[in-house]
Amino acid sequence: MKFLAISVVVVIIYITFAQGSNKNISLTDYNKKKLQLEKKFFQGGYKSYLDQYKYRGTHEDQISLIHAIELILFPKKHFLESKAFSSIKSQVTDTSLSNDFKFAKKSELKQLIKQSINNNSFQNIEDANLASKNILDKYFRGMDPSRVKSDFLNYSSGYYLDWSEEMVFTSFYQKIARAHGDRLIIIKELSTRGVDLNYYNYDQNNKSLSLNSRNDLSEYVIPGYVPGSDIVGYEILNSNKSSKLGFYRYVDKSIPYVLIVDLNDSSCTDFNVVSQKIFSCVDDSSYLPFEKQKLNILNSLSIIGVIEPRGSDIECALPLELANNSKYRFEKNKKFKIYINEIMKSANASGKFNLCL
Repeated sequence: MKFLAISVVVVIIYITFAQGSNKNISLTDYNKKKLQLEKKFFQGGYKSYLDQYKYRGTHEDQISLIHAIELILFPKKHFLESKAFSSIKSQVTDTSLSNDFKFAKKSELKQLIKQSINNNSFQNIEDANLASKNILDKYFRGMDPSRVKSDFLNYSSGYYLDWSEEMVFTSFYQKIARAHGDRLIIIKELSTRGVDLNYYNYDQNNKSLSLNSRNDLSEYVIPGYVPGSDIVGYEILNSNKSSKLGFYRYVDKSIPYVLIVDLNDSSCTDFNVVSQKIFSCVDDSSYLPFEKQKLNILNSLSIIGVIEPRGSDIECALPLELANNSKYRFEKNKKFKIYINEIMKSANASGKFNLCL
């Protein structure tokens, strides 16, 4: 009976990978858990736990401010990329590149890249983004579930690839993510696609995570890429990991904008995706496995500008609306105005966005 139960899970997983190519690849069926463990660890259930914000620490040279703005304003054509995604994109846009990155030594992936190059003409970076997504989707769907588990999920398999190129690594704790770079990306998945590695390994191997491994606490992996629609914020950090300046998704009449916020060197920030407001906070999280991040809200932070997509009916109308709305604090900041203008100018981004300061 035990063997039969395992077989059923494998069949379900395989069906998930084989589903239509229009859907983003997902690892959700690997989130199987023992009911007694769910009751033991998760108030409100495991699904509620997975619905938390995820955070990724990164660097300016990996995700630039301009790329982050594109993710928020043009979510259908831009992705937060795994290393494999970025390498595939380089390959399909410049066929003179050699296959010198690790992932391309995998013959099945190399074949998918070759087919994509032969069958497509990439007119712009957006086409290359969609092609790279499709290649990774096919790659994962064609992978045996036992290999997915051994290579990407099971710490004890002997084949587990720590920081594998095919995965986007995130954390449920922003403080842990901050330790990994000078930029912080805030993710709110519209549809859960990843796996909590801590819980997976506890559930499968009955192994608790050593508290000495703090940087691996609440480690949540997402396959291949994160769609732009799941990116809700991007913060520029100071050397002490406090937040200097933030850029957050704001939707008005179904049009996405980017709010620019003076984060006032906050060590903790909270973006409320419902009210679309940003707060400083105190992080009172316990930093124990399987516990939700606990943020105590302090003050609403000041909006200093808005970035809007080109072609808006009335250019820069939103800042005036926000300034007249008592729900928001809107302040001008000359120092940041010069800083942001320089970034936009150097990236030659004026053709895509309007900067309203």
